[in-house]
Amino acid sequence: MAANLHKVVYEPLTKSCLSMCPSNYAINANNYPLTCHLCNPGMVYSPLQNKCVCQPGTYLSPSNSSCLPCGPNCATCSPTSPSTCYSCLDQIPLINNHCGCANGQYLTSQGCSNCSAECETCAAPSGLCLTCNKNKYCYELTCQCVSGWFDSRIKDCGICSPRCLTCSRNNPCLSCQSGLQRTMINGSCLCKSGYY
Repeated sequence: MAANLHKVVYEPLTKSCLSMCPSNYAINANNYPLTCHLCNPGMVYSPLQNKCVCQPGTYLSPSNSSCLPCGPNCATCSPTSPSTCYSCLDQIPLINNHCGCANGQYLTSQGCSNCSAECETCAAPSGLCLTCNKNKYCYELTCQCVSGWFDSRIKDCGICSPRCLTCSRNNPCLSCQSGLQRTMINGSCLCKSGYY
C-alpha cells in the first residue's frame, strides 16, 4: 500500500488525486503529497528535470516567468545574449556560437549546401548569388566579371591586357580602352596611325 501512495499526486485545480500529472504540469517533489503545478505558457514539463522548462528555441527570461525567443535557428541560447547559441535546431551546424552555414554555403532542408564557385554568399532555395567573389559583380542574381576582366570559368575572373576594355578567355581583346588612341586589329589593340 505504501508503494501506491508514492504514485499518487494531488492536482489542486480539480482538487483530486491522480496517478500522474496532466501534460504541461510539473510535479513539486518537495511537498507531500506530491503536487501538480501547471507550467507557464510556452513551457513544457520535463520528466528528466522534474520541472517546467522552455521549449527548444526559447530561453527562460531573467524574471523566470516566461520563455523568450533565442536567435535564429538556436535550440538553446544564452539568457544574457539570446543570439549566442549553445545548440541548433534541425541539424543546423553551430559555427562560432551562431546557427547557420559558413560563407559560401546556404541552408536547405538537408543541411548546408555549397554555393556555386563564383558566389561569395548565396541564398536558398537554389543557391542564388547574393554577393560575388572578387572582380565580379552580381547582375540578375548571377556573377559577372567587371570591365577589364574576363570569365575564366573558375572561381575568379582573369584580367584583360592593360590596353583592352573587354576580352574573353579565347580572345585576348574584344574592345580597346578609350582614350589610348588604339584600334582593334586582329584581336589586338594597336596604336592608331600617327600615334606610338
